[in-house]
Amino acid sequence: MFDAMGENGEAAALLKSADEILDFNLSAILKNGPAEVLCQTEIAQPAIFTTSVALWKLYKQGVAMVKESAEKDGSDKMGWHDGLFAGHSLGEFSAACAAGVFSFEEGLRLVAIRGKLMARACQQRAGKMLAVLGQSQEVVEQALDRFRDAITSRPVLVIANINGPKQIVVSGDASAIDDFATFLAAEKIRTAFLKVAGAFHSPLMESALPEWNVALDAVTFNEPTAPLIDNVTGEVVTSAAELKENLRRQLVSPVQWVKTLETAKSLGVTAAIEVGPGAVLTGLCKKWGGFACEPFGLAKSSGTV
Repeated sequence: MFDAMGENGEAAALLKSADEILDFNLSAILKNGPAEVLCQTEIAQPAIFTTSVALWKLYKQGVAMVKESAEKDGSDKMGWHDGLFAGHSLGEFSAACAAGVFSFEEGLRLVAIRGKLMARACQQRAGKMLAVLGQSQEVVEQALDRFRDAITSRPVLVIANINGPKQIVVSGDASAIDDFATFLAAEKIRTAFLKVAGAFHSPLMESALPEWNVALDAVTFNEPTAPLIDNVTGEVVTSAAELKENLRRQLVSPVQWVKTLETAKSLGVTAAIEVGPGAVLTGLCKKWGGFACEPFGLAKSSGTV
């Protein structure tokens, strides 16, 4: 993936710009690692954002080439087009960038600040995230209520991601997440710990909000060039101002991914492309089953993205 970006003019320019903006050499880390450095929140977030936007540039170039070729031979049946944008958590920033809300450089500066603030919040109070598998949101909420009734302390323990009809992520104090996993295991409910630095999308991120608000206020948001669905509401944002306000809340609010997919479907989306350094959302979309999704580079279907 790094080689493909480095060999492409636009993608290579983004990587060079990232190296100039960030206080570390992103290109070197992407190429050589080590993995434990790349996985650090303050490194991972700019890396994922940069990679996602670079891949978006490559994808757009590929679409343009296919359309040009098809138009020449009169067989233009290309169905993919950027009719709608959405991203999961950090992915909301690359989606907003692709929709013209802010430039790559502005987005990268925001993401770099976001990563540092979230990393600091993780250091201030230990947290974890736990995926509850095979259970609905209602079942998870009921389990949380029973767990809270069974303990005397009042830790932070909240639903952080609604990733699928039966994949709910809980976020909170590290010890409480451990105990909740044990509690669920006793009820024969499957879980999996997320490999993240702390309790994202929970009140444990509140210490980051003052500086995060300052960073957001320093950037002028443009109106999206196409409908953009935000994480906090799972609905299309009506203005750039609304998106900025929702990004203020995103750090401490659950990601409404199922609602995002449902909103996209209601707007006529029949297929989607996942542009980024993985295929997690493709898997979530497949389990949801409302429309097809394929990761960039493997797309074979046609539809409205």
